[in-house]
Amino acid sequence: MKSFADILQERLEKKIRDEFRAQSSSENKDEQPSPLSQWITTDPAFLSQVMAQTPKFHFKKPAPRKAHRLPETLIKSYQFMLSLGLDLHPGFTLNELKAAFRQGAKKTHPDHGGQSEDFRRFKDEYQRLVQFLTVKA
Repeated sequence: MKSFADILQERLEKKIRDEFRAQSSSENKDEQPSPLSQWITTDPAFLSQVMAQTPKFHFKKPAPRKAHRLPETLIKSYQFMLSLGLDLHPGFTLNELKAAFRQGAKKTHPDHGGQSEDFRRFKDEYQRLVQFLTVKA
């Protein structure tokens, strides 16, 4: 599969060849055409025109994730995370869980105005969910 840069390069070269052919047929054939790099640097409008003609790439949306099948103890851990107001999708990934942990740590850590008991429980629930994700994979 060609990269976007390769496609753009090909279209630029084709467009320049076509314009040179048109110019050389109507003008004096003794003049030499300027190199590609000179065209790009001297005529940015030409580059934007060629870029506008390139097809737009459409990326597929990722498939919706299914919720994890959590045991009862982990459902309570997940619900505790949600009770803290954390935005955690039922099919959360390890990275999403880590981001939620950072948000929750700001809310529950004693240095940030939280209670130490809440932070300990939050940390334990987080570790249970991490263990579930790492053992599952």
